[in-house]
Amino acid sequence: MASRLFGPRPRRSVPSPGPEPEEAHVGLGALATDALEPWELADLDAHLAECRWCRQEAVGFTETTAELARLTASPAPAAVRVAVLEAITTVRQLPPTPRAIGGLGERREVEAAEAIAVGADPRDQSRRRAGRRPGRRTLPLRAAIGLAAAVAVVAGFGGVAVHGELQQRADQRAAQAVPGADASTRAAADRQESEILAAPDARVVNRRMPDGSTLTFLVSRSRNAALVITAQLADPGAGRTYQLWTGLGSGQDATFLPDRTFGGGSGQRILVSGDVRDATALAVTVEHAGGALTPSGPPVAVAPI
Repeated sequence: MASRLFGPRPRRSVPSPGPEPEEAHVGLGALATDALEPWELADLDAHLAECRWCRQEAVGFTETTAELARLTASPAPAAVRVAVLEAITTVRQLPPTPRAIGGLGERREVEAAEAIAVGADPRDQSRRRAGRRPGRRTLPLRAAIGLAAAVAVVAGFGGVAVHGELQQRADQRAAQAVPGADASTRAAADRQESEILAAPDARVVNRRMPDGSTLTFLVSRSRNAALVITAQLADPGAGRTYQLWTGLGSGQDATFLPDRTFGGGSGQRILVSGDVRDATALAVTVEHAGGALTPSGPPVAVAPI
């Protein structure tokens, strides 16, 4: 491998088309990591068609990159799959993008998705299209490559797709700032959410209310941490508040310890202050403003943990 990558380069009496030899040599590493812009790829392709030495070196770089990826790969925690599959039930699907059927953007999207799905190199499609010069990659093609990559990740990890969930929550936090929540409170919630989702025993429980609103409970016993996230939660009413409870035991022996109170709205993240290591459930009730020491009525949501 070393001799192939770093051996002496044969002399050329006639300059090859495309980039200069030294530029092509630098571009081979970017080619192996799929970091070239379309017009750079077209120029390098033209050079590779004329240079057997660079073609051999490109193969070596690609093999080395694949081996490095294999050696540094780490499996996702087993609990992440369960957490994501539970969480995605509340994620609204994006509507189809309006466009003419059979258009150029759609054809490229299909080509890229099909190529990656069967394990082919999507750049092969690019190499068949001559004359590609500097320009911007179209949005449909970006979407297709992202979708196909996500499908590959899901297949490899049995359904794990955490990045999208984290990004969506970040977008929600930016778009739905909770009135009265200061920067330190939001930062604490950020840390708590990240720690819970990274825990090997992380669990996500979604509870949909009769009015269509949603409460999402994030729990990790090993981190002794829990967080509740609201989505379109209705106002509890004048002089009323929602209250969290930590449940211990089960059946007739179950007891519920009072926790934080909160109002309606979306994007709220309420940190559970109680001990959840021995808890059997988290519950939410509607109480008079200021909260209560014992539940005054049946819970509006219960999350077994």
